Amino acid sequence: MELNGTVNFSLQEAYGVLLESMGSDRNLDSHTEMVLVTVYGALMAVGLLANLAVGLVVAGRPRLRTARNLYVANLAVSDMTLCAVCMPFTLIAIVRRRWSLGVALCKLVPLAQGTNIMVSVGTITVIAVDRYSTIVRGGHHGSEGGTGGDRRRVAISIALVWALSALATLPVVFYQVVEPLTFSHVVLYETCIERWPSQTLRVSYTASVLLVQAVIPALVVGVVHARIASYLHQHAQTQKDSRRAKRELQRNRKTTMLLSGVAVLFAVSWLPLGVFTLTADLLFPPGADPNPASARQLYLTLAACHALAMSSAVSNPVVYGWLNTNIRQELLQLLPASCSSLAQPTAGDDPTTRHTSLALLHKPQTMVTNATTTAQL
Repeated sequence: MELNGTVNFSLQEAYGVLLESMGSDRNLDSHTEMVLVTVYGALMAVGLLANLAVGLVVAGRPRLRTARNLYVANLAVSDMTLCAVCMPFTLIAIVRRRWSLGVALCKLVPLAQGTNIMVSVGTITVIAVDRYSTIVRGGHHGSEGGTGGDRRRVAISIALVWALSALATLPVVFYQVVEPLTFSHVVLYETCIERWPSQTLRVSYTASVLLVQAVIPALVVGVVHARIASYLHQHAQTQKDSRRAKRELQRNRKTTMLLSGVAVLFAVSWLPLGVFTLTADLLFPPGADPNPASARQLYLTLAACHALAMSSAVSNPVVYGWLNTNIRQELLQLLPASCSSLAQPTAGDDPTTRHTSLALLHKPQTMVTNATTTAQL
């Protein structure tokens, strides 16, 4: 009887632990989950709508189908994919430990996420270089719609961005695995995590991704935009008409602020996620078992850094769509008639001279899975 009681108690205890483990695959409390779902839901909805509007305007207006606007359309497609693939699956990985979508999606989802993040960053970098080439170097001064050579050059550069992005993310496919969490030979649930052959290889890859995905592009965007602003300033000083030169210098100061803002926005959006991922890999190598409080802080920090990076899907349509005069005018056509007045030149705006500054500017046009793995250890 005592033996049976002991056995019965042990089975009940094990069964209770099993039920508790199967039902407690949450990484965060319900209140924090609600906040994250709201934030990510807003980013996904606004990002999808904004990029869809920009993409439809560029594709649907013949006069906007210029060679360089292909970059803007490509950026819109990449950002829409970020909203549709990166955000929801990363949100699931942050709030839940359980993975129930199988091995194939465990490998394909990180590949799609990493590739699109790289494409978004790479396209922004290529746009900056193309602006520099057109404005400062004076290259490719073809028709407004772009010559056949321009279109081929842009199409090739976009294809290279996608190919190199997929290639850079490919290692994740080999080391992304589905592992079961067991209790006394009973599988409680499965998790999708990275298992690298060595910690050195893992950290080296994360550091390389940080350089390629954030540090180098941030430096390129910053330096290129600084050179463009300097060129516009020098161009204004060559004007013989002093009043015209003064007006151009005033406009160029606004252009400089805009270009500086683009560079700062890029760095603020992407650097924190890369730095956090590398730091997490260094502090929590495979086999480390962070206490629940540390794990919760890891997930919260990951969520904040990732949401900040994904906010670029909302800011990009503004920077590369709305601030482009031609695209903005077409976007306003999609709004109610009461908003059309926004497209009209303001009083004091001299349409005969404004082409020298902002118009010149607009003439051209995997870290996540590493951090999630660290938090799950």
